[in-house]
Amino acid sequence: MADKKKALDAKEVREIIKNGAIDSHKSQARVGLRYYNGHHDIESLRLFYYDEDGNPIEDKHRSNIKISHPFFRELADQEVQYLLSGTKTIVKSEDQEVQAVLDRCLNKNDEFMSELARVVTGAVVKGCEYMHLYIGADEKIHFQQANSLGVYEVSAKHASDGQAHIIYSYTDEVRDKDGMLKSIARAQDWTADSVTYYVGEKADKLELDEDMAVNPEPHVLYRANDEFRGESLGGIPFIRLDYNDERKSGLASIKLLIDDYDLMSCGLSNNIQDSAETYWCVTGFEGELNELIHNIKMKHVVNPPEGGTVKQEVISIPTEARSAKMTFDERNIYRFGMGFNAETVGGGALTATEIKSRYSLLDMKTNKLEMQLRPFIAKIVEFVASWLRKQGLELPPVEELEISFTRSMIVNEADRAQTEKVEAEKVGAEVNMLMGLIPVLGAEVVIPEICKKVGLSYDEVKDMLPALEGTGDDLA
Repeated sequence: MADKKKALDAKEVREIIKNGAIDSHKSQARVGLRYYNGHHDIESLRLFYYDEDGNPIEDKHRSNIKISHPFFRELADQEVQYLLSGTKTIVKSEDQEVQAVLDRCLNKNDEFMSELARVVTGAVVKGCEYMHLYIGADEKIHFQQANSLGVYEVSAKHASDGQAHIIYSYTDEVRDKDGMLKSIARAQDWTADSVTYYVGEKADKLELDEDMAVNPEPHVLYRANDEFRGESLGGIPFIRLDYNDERKSGLASIKLLIDDYDLMSCGLSNNIQDSAETYWCVTGFEGELNELIHNIKMKHVVNPPEGGTVKQEVISIPTEARSAKMTFDERNIYRFGMGFNAETVGGGALTATEIKSRYSLLDMKTNKLEMQLRPFIAKIVEFVASWLRKQGLELPPVEELEISFTRSMIVNEADRAQTEKVEAEKVGAEVNMLMGLIPVLGAEVVIPEICKKVGLSYDEVKDMLPALEGTGDDLA
């Protein structure tokens, strides 16, 4: 059982959450999340003018259209889907029995693949994200994304009990005595062998959760014969995925460009809105102005004053400069955001080389993300292996496993068919050449090589082949 002395007290937990909430990484992460959800700085834009005394006055009569253009959401989702959409098997082993276990726990586990996509998206958007591993009532390992905005890391040297902690803070909903839903704050303090639960009306009022039967409790808690038994998962089961070494959001390099695009686009909309009404220039008129306006609006007829004029003026909207700037900004958003711009594909058939060239920036960006993702997956595999070991299943060291991702892109079907045909003809030629070597090298040497070429397992088909003791005569 966990030692109650080896835990932070409620006051320490409250201070960690309070100080961590203003961390610079979390501040930037909130901006990334806000832009991903389509709420840009343009939404807080206000218009002012100066009065005759030089005082700024907010202009509430001019058009102030505020539209956010969610480029970042497209680029973030594009990067994640490009990395994961073509991947069917992430962790691979040459041992078929090991591969079956990996498939069951990871590769073909819908929960894992779904949560992995959410974690990778969170890392792109916020700069980092966490995967939380836990053991369910079915005694199987489960996966859950943990919002990095609510996760606070405490190193051993900064903790009062001398051990590393991860505090996970989040909001929960419960029913009050009247049956109404209300929000409360919860926090979990995770160490290498236990977890302590806290609850309160708000984060600054967290206290030890007295409703928990065992608190702190081990990572895995069993109850048998009215006695509790616990186990550790072998470490703090929160694994962080960093988008880059600085843990900066993917928004950082393109935020100013998106803001400028929003400003140009909304400025153009405001120009059109402000110029929607016709301006009338009246000279020599000495009558009632309201009557003149009424005649113009309602009767669409007006008698010009004697010796005067009533002239309709149309304001020219400055569209060319703004449109050119918007086009320039959009091109640079995809360029410096290193994304695939579907607008550049066009309607004609493109060759495979042309398509790949349009994916080059996205490929480079995804390569960097994949480099961060491989060690992240390796840590998950180590946790899974540790738990399976307790169940009597042994996995090889993670170094002996292959972690890889397959990407998919838009392709020219005619080009792909031609490529597959060329590859098939090449394999056929190589197989024919190997068959000709059987009388020289012997079937026991050549047949395994042929199996490799055509994608067959020699061990699975060797019993179906004729005797291999001799040369080509034995296969006739």
